[in-house]
Amino acid sequence: MQPQLLFIALGGALGALMRYATAIGISYLWRGAFPMGTAIANILGCFIIGLVLPYFAKTEISEGFRLFFVTGFLGAYTTFSTFSLETLALLQRSDYASASLNVMASVGLGLGATALGIWAGKTLWAGW
Repeated sequence: MQPQLLFIALGGALGALMRYATAIGISYLWRGAFPMGTAIANILGCFIIGLVLPYFAKTEISEGFRLFFVTGFLGAYTTFSTFSLETLALLQRSDYASASLNVMASVGLGLGATALGIWAGKTLWAGW
């Protein structure tokens, strides 16, 4: 196996476990029909990628670590495939309000969180 694939696989395994932990943790706090755990994982993952990319651009991060963290970990943690499945399930139950809220919150807040993360990363890492 190529080392790059191993980095991605290990990061993906950890990202998937963290995504599951996020969903379980949120399920204790949120009991509604809206898939809050998935939305939070997506928004948080979008923020984190925005936060670290400016740092990665300014420093000599190894390709292996970048593949591990961005492609593997964050790729598995931000669950847009689950988002799509859950949104479809809401539509099939004719819960159009929750489906619309899920799309707007995940995409809109995800984009906003990524932009905020990039701004925060550039600010935070400016002195490095």
